[in-house]
Amino acid sequence: SSGINAEYGGISETPQIQFSLSRLVSNLQSDFSVWKILARMLEAHGLIAEMFQWDTTTTCFTPAKRAHLSHQLSIIVNMIMTLAQIHQINLSHEFQRKLRKTERKYPVSNCKGSAAKYDELATQSNDEVSEDMTHLDITEDYLDDMNIKDATAAVFEFVKERDWEQFHSPRNLTLELMEELGEVIEVFLQEPKSTLKSKKKVSSGEKKKEFLSCLKDELADCIIVSVRLAQVSQVDLTAAMLHYYPN
Repeated sequence: SSGINAEYGGISETPQIQFSLSRLVSNLQSDFSVWKILARMLEAHGLIAEMFQWDTTTTCFTPAKRAHLSHQLSIIVNMIMTLAQIHQINLSHEFQRKLRKTERKYPVSNCKGSAAKYDELATQSNDEVSEDMTHLDITEDYLDDMNIKDATAAVFEFVKERDWEQFHSPRNLTLELMEELGEVIEVFLQEPKSTLKSKKKVSSGEKKKEFLSCLKDELADCIIVSVRLAQVSQVDLTAAMLHYYPN
């Protein structure tokens, strides 16, 4: 069946549609605050995207436009941090873990000056990049709080080593941030991948572990892109966070 009800001119309520809608409604009812956070992030990103719809740089930015950009970026970062706090995720730790993992996926010798994805390069596949934390050189004193200035410096060094500044216009980074925010939402909407690939029963503990693993990755990606967008847009994200979220 196509799912189209010819008699009433609408969509028939197939079991698949009923299941998807019931799951979405259940999610909204059980954790409405999280969905409000996600909606707030998308709203802020939409306002940023509107700024770069036609202007690909910030050279003509007025002080008012830059202040507007600072405000919207601070909202996104604050919402990311709030999601991490709700799910008891150490965002500083995950940021460093993801950046170190990405360094291994994109070694300078293979990707300098190239915009190719890692799976197009002569390097390790994603499955071969170890998740072992022991080799990642994550500093313990960095785990207590999310330090925006240190994060910005780390991302800048990563980008500079690979000669990727040429690809990082504000507009390109805004598009990349849209992709990452979409992947965060996907984590909340979809069942864990293991339950889709296998018919065997998966415990609630395993589902939660996989959910958190995916969420950690995506939130870390959002932080990486956000601090880079702030940097190339000449926005002091630390000052913006302190101004709009002083507590």
